[in-house]
Amino acid sequence: GSPVNLERSMAANDRNSGHFVQGHVDEAGKILEFKQEGESLWVKIALSDAILPFVVPKGYIAVDGTSLTVCEVNHREKWFNLMLIAHTQQCIVMPKKKVGERVNLEADCLGKYAAAAVGGVAERVSGLEQKLVRTQITAGVGLSL
Repeated sequence: GSPVNLERSMAANDRNSGHFVQGHVDEAGKILEFKQEGESLWVKIALSDAILPFVVPKGYIAVDGTSLTVCEVNHREKWFNLMLIAHTQQCIVMPKKKVGERVNLEADCLGKYAAAAVGGVAERVSGLEQKLVRTQITAGVGLSL
């Protein structure tokens, strides 16, 4: 395996001014490009349709255990990019990797929770709508659209 970043867990009663990272791997992404811009390093990473909906500009994603802010997302080409400042480059493993290497990705858990909740409501509403139509048809009530 390749190195990843690890941090101690935060105590439940600590103040949180950052992102929620659970330490789960949703999938392995692929580094598409490194681009140096002054002291900053831009990184472009490919990902799949499975977690693409949970990656948003100015949101976060954990890459090899490091929570980072997403800069841009390209849904058509299935990639996102982020920018690493000089200090961050010195503290994490990603800049040591090469184009084409895999990185572990963990999408925003709050986005996943929201999607699950909204998806559940949408399924229930759809079921109620179908039941209402069946009831109206069975009762012989005409529906005007």
